[in-house]
Amino acid sequence: MSVLVDWGDSDEIILLWRFDKKWTWQDAQYALNQSRTLVEGTTQTVVLMIDMRPATMNPNGLLKHLPEIYNHLPDEVNRLIFIEESGLFYSLFQMLKFQYPTMMEKCHLVDNVDDAYRLVQLVTALAI
Repeated sequence: MSVLVDWGDSDEIILLWRFDKKWTWQDAQYALNQSRTLVEGTTQTVVLMIDMRPATMNPNGLLKHLPEIYNHLPDEVNRLIFIEESGLFYSLFQMLKFQYPTMMEKCHLVDNVDDAYRLVQLVTALAI
């Protein structure tokens, strides 16, 4: 599969999706199904970290498919952190914030992994 799904930390509060250079929406659906399996039975909230940096091409249909994926995330996922350095992705992210303001309240965009982990620390500390 073109999306690696695994825990991003030993405490299993960070679920990590790492996209390959080329991927499809079917790959994202597979990642969603794998995520459901991983969080099954957990009692804690989970942050989904989505590393898009390796991806060189995103398939068409972002405005259609992203809300579908978001709406089918496991209930335990309470935040999404996208990791992407591209200015184009930043523009798309801003457009999504305008198009889907409620969904995007729980979504964040950073450009490196260190910032993503710092953000996880911040949002989990605020949740306590």
